[in-house]
Amino acid sequence: MGKKKTEAVSGLKHFISPIAKPLFDGKLLERSVKLVGLGTEAEAVAKKSTSKVRYIRRGVAEVTKALRKQERGIVLLASDVFPINILAHLPILCEEKNIVYGYVTDKMSLGKACKSARPTSVIMVTAPQKDDGKKDDGKFFELFQKVESAARVANPFFD
Repeated sequence: MGKKKTEAVSGLKHFISPIAKPLFDGKLLERSVKLVGLGTEAEAVAKKSTSKVRYIRRGVAEVTKALRKQERGIVLLASDVFPINILAHLPILCEEKNIVYGYVTDKMSLGKACKSARPTSVIMVTAPQKDDGKKDDGKFFELFQKVESAARVANPFFD
């Protein structure tokens, strides 16, 4: 098997899957990681107020289940997952459901973005509701819209 070593945005060399297209970098990568962080914070605030709003779906099984239940959002996949079979079905499922997806540099950055000590292969940030009535959700909603539109441009499937 030919493992392809490339330089990531962070400057570290690591495995990049051959199916990792579109690979987010630059401003889009920063915004998507920030979006995951805001989603995690909004979810923590919602838990304190006994609201059952969930903005972050973490892990292959949970994201697959959310996609099959027609949840809308953005799917972020790690580009260094090996073997590829673990995530290979998710881009196809996203394209069938017309959901934006993209690859980020590595599992550790996804895990850190959602404030987890463990690496994460895939995260789905569900679409926020505009009329939630919370002040913090305005920034989250705007960032979600920016990342979604930029990811649609970056992904060749949505042309």
